[in-house]
Amino acid sequence: MSRIVNIFVVQENSLYSVQYEDEELDSLAQLFDNWSNTEYLHDYFEKHKDKLESDFYNNMSIKSAVLKTISESERFEDLLNESIENGIVLDGLKFKNLSKGETSSNLISSKAYGPSGKSWLRVYAICLSSKTFFITGGGIKLTKEMSEMEELEKELKKINQVRDFLKENFVFEDSDIGVFEIDNDRLIL
Repeated sequence: MSRIVNIFVVQENSLYSVQYEDEELDSLAQLFDNWSNTEYLHDYFEKHKDKLESDFYNNMSIKSAVLKTISESERFEDLLNESIENGIVLDGLKFKNLSKGETSSNLISSKAYGPSGKSWLRVYAICLSSKTFFITGGGIKLTKEMSEMEELEKELKKINQVRDFLKENFVFEDSDIGVFEIDNDRLIL
């Protein structure tokens, strides 16, 4: 698992994005970069061609999957940017609990869907409160369970890594958030 090297403020007091040492961009920026990159998407859907060819996706072609993803990603990013400009992040990203059984009041694994009704785009985060989220990553979910796709299994590990990181640094509530500075794997507030 790669080390957390930075946490970026996307919207102060509500949305933060984690950056890992093996990524050039923070998690949210990396998602939108991947989802708009035709070469990345073509390779991704080629790898998962069997899932696209299932009855669930009506034998969708790779080209159609790439176009659908880029279109959804653009709408998703526009919604998010519009929400940030208006100071209302949760209008662009509507998070839900990742697991139905998770009931604690903070550090809840969460997911947000893309803008369409049957979106396969996912943004994953740790929910600190009903209005504060740490984006851990995301992906394209083509199966019912995350465990059925290697890429999404990695996202589950990142969610747990960020949750543990926040716990180790005593970030449990909105009031625990200050200026983030990471030094030798420690979050300095």
